[in-house]
Amino acid sequence: MATKKKKKENAGPVERLRSFPLQAAIWRNETENRVFHSVTFSRSYKEGKEYRNVDSFSGAQLLQLAHLAQQAYDRCDELDNEANGFGESEADQDETEEEGA
Repeated sequence: MATKKKKKENAGPVERLRSFPLQAAIWRNETENRVFHSVTFSRSYKEGKEYRNVDSFSGAQLLQLAHLAQQAYDRCDELDNEANGFGESEADQDETEEEGA
C-alpha cells in the first residue's frame, strides 16, 4: 500500500505517494482557465550510504508501478476537482455506478 505525504510549498510537488522503492510526485499546474496536476515517477536505491533516485524501472517493478500510477491518477482526479470547484471525481462516480449495478 502506498503512503501519502503532503507538501504545501509551491516550488515542489504538492503530494508524494510511495510504495518502496517507488515514488510518485504530484505537481500542481495552473493555466488561465483551470488547475491540473501531473505526475513524475522515480525509484530509490542505495549506493554506499546514500540513497539515489532514478526514473528507470525493472520488469519486476512494472506491476508495482502500475498500481502506484492508478493511485496517482485517482489522487490527481480528486485534486483537479477540488481545485476547479467540481463535484465528485471520476473515481467516485465509477464506484457509485458499480454499487448501483
